[in-house]
Amino acid sequence: PNFRNAKVEESSAVTGLQTAIDSVLRRQSGPLWIGYRIPVVPAERNLCCWIGIGPSPGGDNCCAGCQMGSDEKGTVRGPNCASLEPVPYAFVFLRAESRAITRVRVFSADCPLDFNGMPLDWLEQVKPEESVSLLASLNGNGRDETRHSKRLSRQVVMAIALHNVPAADHALERLIQPDQPLWLREDVAFWLGVERGKAGLDLLRKYAKDDQDDRFRERATFAISQSKE
Repeated sequence: PNFRNAKVEESSAVTGLQTAIDSVLRRQSGPLWIGYRIPVVPAERNLCCWIGIGPSPGGDNCCAGCQMGSDEKGTVRGPNCASLEPVPYAFVFLRAESRAITRVRVFSADCPLDFNGMPLDWLEQVKPEESVSLLASLNGNGRDETRHSKRLSRQVVMAIALHNVPAADHALERLIQPDQPLWLREDVAFWLGVERGKAGLDLLRKYAKDDQDDRFRERATFAISQSKE
């Protein structure tokens, strides 16, 4: 990734992503970021942040970058921001405080990141299926209604949806079940339509057709309209 002002340590997740992260958290109790690369379907998308809107150093109206210590979040799409040639990967960053993951963010390769002097543990050899499993575990049972927990769950859903592996579809299907909270099911439906291609469309058709919740069927229908399939 394109980053600066980070205290970087590199390590391998070849023995397992959860094992690697546990090792990082044991070494560092203060705030830090953990990052790694994931495969995505190449597409014209710009995953950056609202705080980064503005002129870039080259003069284009593009994402000028993200402050990783900020609470700003979001996806920015604007003129001249996307790479000329879409790449088949993006970057996941996990923020940890007090040895627990508190935030999940995903950025495309063209988004400059400023870590403001914070530690960044960069992991190589991360298996995408293990990333999906780890992210799904951060969602808990989806029933914690606090603002922080909802934000983390929504970040998790987006990150899972971007993984270009079948495991992402299986994880999202578990999160769209009728016993999950409506706000979570709506979020899952949106990302199934936007990012999951034919597999996502098939899941939306499956769960929108006979669901007992009128609001969910409405949101699933909108998600179907967003699918390029």
